[in-house]
Amino acid sequence: MDNVSPLTGGPIELLRTVSVEHLSSLYRRSLNFDLRPFFDVEAVHLFRCLDTGYEFFAPGDCAGSPEFYKELYENAEWAYQETKWEYGVAASFLKKDGRILDVGSGAGQFLASVQATERVGLETNYQGREATPAGIVGLDETVEIHAASKSNYYDVVTAIQVLEHIYDVRSFLESCCTLLRPGGTLVLSVPNNEGFVGAQELPLNMPPHHMGRWTRSSLSAIAPLLKLELIRVEFEPLQEKNLGWYKSWIEQEYLANSRIAKSLFHRLGFSDGLQRWLEANRSTIMGHTVLAAFTKPKDIVA
Repeated sequence: MDNVSPLTGGPIELLRTVSVEHLSSLYRRSLNFDLRPFFDVEAVHLFRCLDTGYEFFAPGDCAGSPEFYKELYENAEWAYQETKWEYGVAASFLKKDGRILDVGSGAGQFLASVQATERVGLETNYQGREATPAGIVGLDETVEIHAASKSNYYDVVTAIQVLEHIYDVRSFLESCCTLLRPGGTLVLSVPNNEGFVGAQELPLNMPPHHMGRWTRSSLSAIAPLLKLELIRVEFEPLQEKNLGWYKSWIEQEYLANSRIAKSLFHRLGFSDGLQRWLEANRSTIMGHTVLAAFTKPKDIVA
């Protein structure tokens, strides 16, 4: 196992070791999913990159295989969503006469929502690619392969909820930059691990589904590493569809060790009060996602 950061090649520190037995239990209880056929290691290790704060799991070869995603996403309604908060933010960087590449495009939902001269999606999971709408080019290629033939080509490159699945993030990001024309924009959105997502032990935020955990600071650190200019970092407000999830996390976080406190919390109406407060204030609460946008300087080619 490598003892350096996959983002910088620099020093790391070990944060935690998780047994496959524990991981399997999490997937089974939460998702009714049998993890063992897709894993041939006994444990995974969570490290932190000391240069950037980026957290990642190793070994890298425990990242989800195509077979894993086929099985996991077979009947998962959450896998390919028609709308996401970041679609609107990412679309704001695109002009109608521009070229856009969406890496990990799923069934083309984001690309279908924008107007552009050329809309191309890269998707290696056939379950998403087969449903790509007319007018969108869907390719079964990795970003590294695509970059070999399309350098300095796209006005906007997006990776929406993709980077967290990748172990070799430096190669992925460098290829995204190669694909951008000078002056083009790279948009990355990932789960926000400064918020309630990172505060929980969620199976989908662990291998083989997720290999990395990102925050505002670690996303921002991408800019100097790849000689990009950071334009914006923006947090998704808590969405209505996630209110129940957020409320359950708060109750679990503060009431988990006391049956009496749980009982009083509900009997005295505090649970309903919390629900109303969250509904009224969700626009000020950090939600599921953090987005970062970068510009490739005009004097950089390839």
